[in-house]
Amino acid sequence: MLILLLLSLETPFRYPKMLITTPSNAYSLSFAIDTPTELFISYPFIEVRNDSVYFRGSSNVLLLKDGVPISSLNDVCFTSIERIELLCEDASSTYGDCDAVINIITKRGKGGQPYSSIKLIKNPNHIQFELCKGLINQTPTLDFYLAGDLNSGSKFSGNIGHKSRWTNLRLYLDKDFLIKGSVNNLRFSLKRNFWSITQKFNLRSHLLSGHELLLGAEKDIGVFIQDYWELRPLVYVVPSLRYNHVISRIYPKIAIGWIPKFNMIIFGSLTQTQSNLGIRWLESSINLFKNDENNGIEIRLVSPWIYNFRFIGAASLLHLANQGWGDELAIFGEYKKEFRNGDIGIYILGDLASETIRAELKILDAKIFYKLKSTEPSYGLFWEFWD
Repeated sequence: MLILLLLSLETPFRYPKMLITTPSNAYSLSFAIDTPTELFISYPFIEVRNDSVYFRGSSNVLLLKDGVPISSLNDVCFTSIERIELLCEDASSTYGDCDAVINIITKRGKGGQPYSSIKLIKNPNHIQFELCKGLINQTPTLDFYLAGDLNSGSKFSGNIGHKSRWTNLRLYLDKDFLIKGSVNNLRFSLKRNFWSITQKFNLRSHLLSGHELLLGAEKDIGVFIQDYWELRPLVYVVPSLRYNHVISRIYPKIAIGWIPKFNMIIFGSLTQTQSNLGIRWLESSINLFKNDENNGIEIRLVSPWIYNFRFIGAASLLHLANQGWGDELAIFGEYKKEFRNGDIGIYILGDLASETIRAELKILDAKIFYKLKSTEPSYGLFWEFWD
């Protein structure tokens, strides 16, 4: 499991900062995903039932793919997933009255580098592939990406990207065409039956030093305004407000974060229906939450790499209304080692909850993996090379 710190404005967090300065109960997860059951291998508070996602037992979850709402996991090609970003608290001020926001970000080509990549995977009922090509390796850049799952209901995901000095455009070739892009600080998404516009302003004055203001509008979600303000060094205040014109309702939220020491943040948030208080240090965190229907505590402990080993444990103690207390637990470990200046490497992941073992062998630019899960083995080949 890798924690990715850089965020973009298309994510559920909306904050134009790194995760370590984000005052919310948020995660960014990146790991190999071959089947829907592995979607949240280290996050036991979220489960998948019949291609629908549940958070703390609730189905009131906003599911996004590349920042655009989708109805279920049937709209996702798992081969193309790059990372998953989770906002695990009430996001009503920017997205609507939902208990959590999950954004599945798909892979894209690497413009600016002349390279190709090929990926072949065999699952019990799936044959997956991935192709990637950098077409132009100088400004402006052009790249192409395509992934697919050749099962009975074949799924494909592809995109073409163009980047210049002032613009960044990408056309997604899925079931429906999606155009995403940015011009300076203006970002937009355009799809059949959906559109989104977000504009960032940097406010620099004697009274408004350090403000980064976001204005946005999205179909059916309404308009929102969000201010990211460094009140004093290492103290962040993020007030936000959304107006849903469909039901004529206003949703406020305020989040506060304080960094008492390097790589540590104490955060809290308050909305009309939920309160959160937590602390995050590197990749470990503890979060207390309370809303109208339940309350509880979530703990995530991630050890540093020791002799090429790392262990991760996550636990949730949740009290549901009229159902009493219940708990969830996930434990898994990783081993990673490289030899001969990185030309040869080995990676092993073991997950206790899903009884999964995944082993990868890297030789130069090629990687071979084998995964054993009960009686359902998977195997595949990755090859990324420079032209």
